[in-house]
Amino acid sequence: MLLAAAMSLTCSSSSQTYTLYRNSVVNDSLRVHVATFDAGESEIYNRDICNEVSALMHAKSGPVKLRYWCEKGRYRK
Repeated sequence: MLLAAAMSLTCSSSSQTYTLYRNSVVNDSLRVHVATFDAGESEIYNRDICNEVSALMHAKSGPVKLRYWCEKGRYRK
C-alpha cells in the first residue's frame, strides 16, 4: 500500500513539473536545459513560474538573441 502511494506521488509530481529550455546561438534547434520547476504546488503554479522566468529572460537578453520556452515534464534531450 505504501509503495502504491509513493508511486502515485512520483507520477503526479512529474506530471506537474515544467522545464525551461533555451536554444543555442550556434544551433537554433539545440535544446539547452536552463531550469526545472517542480515545486510541491499545483501544475498551474509551476507552469506560470516557468513562463514568468522565460519572459524575464527574453526581456533581459542583450545583443545575442536567445529563445526561451517551457515544456511540461522533466528535462529531456
